[in-house]
Amino acid sequence: MNVRRIRHGGVLLEVMLAVALFVAAGLAVVSASDRASMASEHARLAVRAGDLARSAMALIEAGLATPESLHGPVRSWRSIAGAVDEGPVAEGPAPDERGWELQIQTEPLALDGLVKVSVEARLLSESGLVRASRRLIQVVPSRGGGA
Repeated sequence: MNVRRIRHGGVLLEVMLAVALFVAAGLAVVSASDRASMASEHARLAVRAGDLARSAMALIEAGLATPESLHGPVRSWRSIAGAVDEGPVAEGPAPDERGWELQIQTEPLALDGLVKVSVEARLLSESGLVRASRRLIQVVPSRGGGA
């Protein structure tokens, strides 16, 4: 009878070890998946910040907007284009633009007619921390009052 108990105890120990290994492997997979999801979200926000900074710089370069008019919370690009085209205007930020802001600084250069423009697109969390940020610095032609 003692041999039977030892065998049953050995089988129970093997089953417990197998379950523990299975749970540990499952936790490792879930943890890796969570990290990959967070990295993907961070990359998506970084791309969005770059898109917003490039779009703002393009509007400034084209003379469709001044740095002062774009500085602050991101407005719907449709509303900016609507102001230029005098068509229907979508007021307020688009759902994907909530929490984003543009910090735009200009600095006159020694060369006549050129201005250094720095555009930073930032996504702020509700606590005020910066979740994503992208800065673009470029020299653009001065538009008179835009510097």
